[in-house]
Amino acid sequence: GGAGGGGGGYYARSGNRRRYLWMDGHDTPNAYNTVQNFEWNAMSSESLIVNHAESFRWTMATLLALAKRCGRIFQMPMVMSEEGVHYLWTVLDFESVDEMGIDYRETNFPRNRKSWHSETISFQSVARTALAPLKDVDKEGTMYVQYPTNNNSNITTTHHPLNGGDGDSSKGTTTTTITEAWKFNNINDTRAEERALDAWWALHTAIPEVDSSELLLVNPHFISASYTRKLRSKLERSRKINNYTPSVAEKEIFEVYERLKWCAGDKIVKKNDLVGRGSAEGSCHGKGHTYISFGP
Repeated sequence: GGAGGGGGGYYARSGNRRRYLWMDGHDTPNAYNTVQNFEWNAMSSESLIVNHAESFRWTMATLLALAKRCGRIFQMPMVMSEEGVHYLWTVLDFESVDEMGIDYRETNFPRNRKSWHSETISFQSVARTALAPLKDVDKEGTMYVQYPTNNNSNITTTHHPLNGGDGDSSKGTTTTTITEAWKFNNINDTRAEERALDAWWALHTAIPEVDSSELLLVNPHFISASYTRKLRSKLERSRKINNYTPSVAEKEIFEVYERLKWCAGDKIVKKNDLVGRGSAEGSCHGKGHTYISFGP
């Protein structure tokens, strides 16, 4: 999990090896709720993902691809349904994750104090990013990043053209957290969606404070039922010579998505495989199939 100095044990990690990635965006931290949309204009057709298996699979592929790009440890999110809470390993075959060299930890890992930064602090630094749906919702075509700063001097804050920003700069006193947001223009251009995705993708390594944070919270809100159909179509077209060339982010997500293997559930999860009832027999490890075996 990550290059650089410091200890690299399973729990006790230090230096540049303390690099974790969680899912953000749903009400419960590091959770995928199968019956909840994301928080922005949740009932729009663009973001309707309730019990939509493809949205779930593309979300996991995106998070794992980003963990691979950033050299971070993927923290398994809990999966929530009408029946209760489920473990991700009951539906995702982590043998396929191992084969891609992506490091990961179990859902309850951060509750173990042996994994903490210190006796009193679980994570020394946290950064967040989000990319909203790119069309047809209240805050379409926006992305944001939030990260800590230890700079004690005055900084220059740029007011980006979002929510009335005029692009001017002003002096202000440094706070513990920096939040920046961008709105994409000309979203109806032919490849505007790909450029927006690439811009968000680059945020995670281009900003030093984000790249160096111990914990990265990622809100992949752009992955909606309608957008997954576009991704699936682009993936199929990219297999045909000169039919479609994926963007940088799409290529990395496609590579992970195609290699991930899954065990069939009732739409997303197996209703009887609940936390508290689960056992090793319910693990999907070594039993999964690629997305080709599943319908859209």
